[in-house]
Parts: sequence; structure tokens; C-alpha cells
Amino acid sequence: MNGLHPTTVLHVITALSNGGAEAMLAKLVTADSGAEAPRHVVVSLMPLGTVGSQLVAQGVEVHTLNMPRGRWRLRGLLRLLRLMRRLRPEVIQGWMYHGNVAAWAARRLSFVPARLVWNVRHSVHDLCKETASTARMIRWNARLSRQADLIIFNARSAVTQHADLGFDVSAGRVVPNGFDLGLFIPDDEPRSYRAALIRELGIASDAIVVGMIARVHPMKDHANLFAAVREIRAAGHDIHLVLAGAGTEELGRSSDPGLREIPANRLSLLGDRRDLPSWLPGLDLAVLSSAWGEGFPNVIGEAMASGVPCVVTDVGDSREIVREGGLCVAPEDPGALARSLILLIEAGAQIRRAVGSEGRRRIEDQYGIERIVARYADIYRSEARQRAALPAGPREGVASCVG
Repeated sequence: MNGLHPTTVLHVITALSNGGAEAMLAKLVTADSGAEAPRHVVVSLMPLGTVGSQLVAQGVEVHTLNMPRGRWRLRGLLRLLRLMRRLRPEVIQGWMYHGNVAAWAARRLSFVPARLVWNVRHSVHDLCKETASTARMIRWNARLSRQADLIIFNARSAVTQHADLGFDVSAGRVVPNGFDLGLFIPDDEPRSYRAALIRELGIASDAIVVGMIARVHPMKDHANLFAAVREIRAAGHDIHLVLAGAGTEELGRSSDPGLREIPANRLSLLGDRRDLPSWLPGLDLAVLSSAWGEGFPNVIGEAMASGVPCVVTDVGDSREIVREGGLCVAPEDPGALARSLILLIEAGAQIRRAVGSEGRRRIEDQYGIERIVARYADIYRSEARQRAALPAGPREGVASCVG
């Protein structure tokens, strides 16, 4: 804030579809941070998307550049430059690799001396596993990283990984994801969430309900989970697998041998569900079987906030997040995944509830949304003060002539 108007933060994100980065941005810009809250304006490189529509409905100023996925369009970039010159934000924040490059270009070509903040939401276990487009953007980010005034990472593991890829992380800072503890609520006795979930999906009342919320993508490694479920069933445990996330509704046509061995009455394929708070607390166990690519998985934080014990693979910051709220195993090891799930199944409902309570307590202590929004607000205030301390130089003069 400069005394006359609140700090304006222009967020540039690749897309506003359903995803972890989009969800965190939405929580950030819709949070009530008091009288000194920044003015948030959001730009999506791609069309509006589900999260974009929700933001508009909540009164957030959203602009779209309508670029095709993975491709740049001059018309879209010119629109971003015009918006930059009109708003003259104190801070421009990129989200994800394409958004980071677009934010860099907007500051450089608009001649508006905003502070440039990047937000990296991804861990990179092996660059060869990324798509060609993503790998190219990561390399561009590495080359341009010295020009960012601050780089926010949502996972500690990602800092080291990106440094190894050539990023200048000297201006890096870790700000994890945050969770609404009033929205995700544990399913205390008499387990009304579980009862509702069983009724909705036709689940046998004595089955152990295991759920994974993840889009269908190689990095999520659903095959790892299917192989683990095969071992769990072979050990005599009756589990019902619930899968949600984009593309899961099509898994019924999959030829995966592990999936095909799961009986139809022990499998629910929900597709992309946005009503997680209404049924996630009803799970007995939550799992994330990712092979790579996770930074700070939102679904794990949401499950822990809901009091659901978690079994996760050691990708990104998953181990650090879960701690006493569940178990962590090596990625791409279905045997280890099966053994950990069996351990919690055989421990019984009382122990699972105790583990879930530890997870809920960890989210309360470290990852409540109010705490995380406050950290972002401190960053924006600090960057705005540094911007205000800069003398008006040639760039400022050019901007006033062009705008």
C-alpha cells in the first residue's frame, strides 16, 4: 500500500481449470485479509475454465488471453501488455512455468517497473519424464530466473531440484499451500459422512473405503495403486476403491491388469468432483501413489484436514507434510504401498481415527489458510515497499508515454 490505494498484484497463470495451483490462487485472492488487503487481478493465458468462472462469480477481476495450450499468440501478449500499462501493478506474480515467462515478458516489454514474483508449483524428479513443452518452459525459467525479484516454491524439495536445473534460487522462499479448516471437517461419531458416502456409491457397509483424488496422468501412477490393491485383496482384505479426478470416469475401459481384477461392486469411478468437502471425510484411508511431479499435493492436505489417515509416496514434500498423519513409502513400489495400507487396515478403526487426528492437528498447526494468506500478504507488502523505494527512471518515463 502506498497510502493512496492498496497494493495491486497482477497474477498471471497458465490456466484456471481444476488443479492445485489454481486452487491455491483462488483461495489467496478470495481471502478476507482486512483493510490493507491487496487488490488482486488475475490473468489466465488460456480460456476461463472452471476455477475462473468461480472467481468471476465471487467478484474477482479476471482476464483471459485465450491462447491455445502450450502455444503463444501475439494478440494475447499485446492484451497482457495493455493490461499491465493500465493497471500499473506494484507486483506481477507468475504462477507455473508458462505463467512465469508471461509475467517476465509483461514487465520487460511494458516498461512498468513492477516487482516480479514467480511461483513454482512443481517438483522435477527427472526432466526426461516431462512433456517436451514443459521441459522447454522449465529451461526458459532457469535462464530467466535471475531476473525474478522473488521465487516462491510451495515445496522445500522443489528448491533443491530447481537449483540443480540451473535456477537461481538465491531469492527463493518456501510458502506451502494452505487449507480451510472450516470447510474440511473430520467425520466424528456417528460417522455421518461415511454413511452418506456408502449410500451414494452403494458401498458395502463393512468394506474399507480407500480413496485417491488425482487426475489420470502418468505421474500420478494409478497403475501402482491398482497393483497394490491386487495384493491387498489377495491378503484377504475387503476394500472398496474410490477414484476421483479428471479422466477417472474413463478408467472402466482401461486394460490395466490390476484394475481389471477389482470387482465392479468394489470400485467407484467418480470423474472430476468439486464437492470434496461433502464426502472426503467419509473415507477410511486416503492414498496418493504418484511417481513424480508433486510439489505440495493439495489432496493430501485436504484429506488430513478431514481427519483421514494418508498413505503417500515419497515425492515432493509429501513425507514432510504427512509425518504422524499417515505413512510414506517409496514411489513405484506397489508392494510397499500395499503393506502400508494393510498396516492401517489391520490396525483397526480406532487407531486410524487417532492417526487422522494427528494429521488434522498438523494442518491446524502449520497449514491453515489464514496463516498462508498472511505470509503472501507480507510478501506483497515487502515487494511494494521495495518498489516504492526505487527512483523513477527511464522505464517509468517510457511507460507514461506509451500507456
